[in-house]
Amino acid sequence: MMADGSDGRTPLRVLIIEDYEDARESLGLLLHLYGYDVELAADGSSALRAAQDRCPDVVLLDLGLPDMDGYETARRLRQQCAPKQPVVAVVSGYGRQEDLERSRAEGIPCHFLKPVEPPFLLQWLAQTANQLRRGEPVGQRTQRLIRLTHETIANGEIAHLTWLQLYARAAQLLRELANTRSLIHHSEPAWAAAEKATEGHPGPAAA
Repeated sequence: MMADGSDGRTPLRVLIIEDYEDARESLGLLLHLYGYDVELAADGSSALRAAQDRCPDVVLLDLGLPDMDGYETARRLRQQCAPKQPVVAVVSGYGRQEDLERSRAEGIPCHFLKPVEPPFLLQWLAQTANQLRRGEPVGQRTQRLIRLTHETIANGEIAHLTWLQLYARAAQLLRELANTRSLIHHSEPAWAAAEKATEGHPGPAAA
């Protein structure tokens, strides 16, 4: 469960595990700009170290990590964080049917295929926060695994270079945005507004 703030709307603590630096930094900066409590890890071992003192609420997990695969990382995180069980969502270029079935078998409710559309991911995080607050099983409303991509998927695979280039460009744009210091200040955090907008709605449709 998430820690309760005095306003009852403490943002999720999100651990992003991704070995590709631009993808890791761009996603981390995006979530940080929306007020999430973000921790970054480049591999399974650093993810376990990051979760030692304070376990995450949500883990966004790449599968192709350099030291141990994503599924092994998820198992170790769950063991280390017990009795708390962070919500794990795969964010990976591995999109074959067997990959989706493996995620389901590992107890991972959502399998996002890179590149994930930021509005969709932000909506999912907001919905997840609401489900955690209500004590509702995450993924209850999205029983089938979610697959997202802007590219045509042939034989269950996407062009590696395509999403690498996209993340590199996204990282550059987000850095430029952060450096302008011209972000619009809202009367409430963006993550709180997003969570309010998802309350009472079923969330993203499963593919």
